[in-house]
Amino acid sequence: MTLEIEAKFKLKCSFEHILNKLSFLKPIYVDEYFENDTYFNHPCRDFKSSDEAIRLRTICSSGGESYYLTYKGSRIPGLNVKKRIEYETRVENPVSMKNILVNLGFTELISFSKKRKHYVINKTHLYLDELLGIGLFIEIEGLEDDIFRIIDFIKDCVERIDKTYLEICIENSNCIYLNTCK
Repeated sequence: MTLEIEAKFKLKCSFEHILNKLSFLKPIYVDEYFENDTYFNHPCRDFKSSDEAIRLRTICSSGGESYYLTYKGSRIPGLNVKKRIEYETRVENPVSMKNILVNLGFTELISFSKKRKHYVINKTHLYLDELLGIGLFIEIEGLEDDIFRIIDFIKDCVERIDKTYLEICIENSNCIYLNTCK
């Protein structure tokens, strides 16, 4: 179990401008990859109402494809960051995992893709995301104080959002799903 602590923002500036503003903090480039996500709804309760999520993710990187099943618990009330319990496990066969979920009664809710550039500043993770069909975002994940410190340097380039990518894509029919790593 992990406690995910993050803040998400819609960008009003380019990725390059954000990185320039943070350059003195020396962000370390980790990788660039696509994430293709499929979300499922529970057969006996509405995850939208309970603020939970089950996601099957394909990561397409220079190192190849990898697959993960993730459960996200409901958001823990807080003032400035999103906190929630998260369980994640690597999956060897995503087709079988999807079939297991469907046979247990889970229904496929929505699929979408994003292109992600991953950086680290100390122990804080920066994800520069292009949610395909929607636009540019930044997710900052780490300790609250570190998140706030980074936000201070880019606050003129960002607009705070409390919605998840799942919620954005459910509300907006422009999200694109690649369904491939090619």
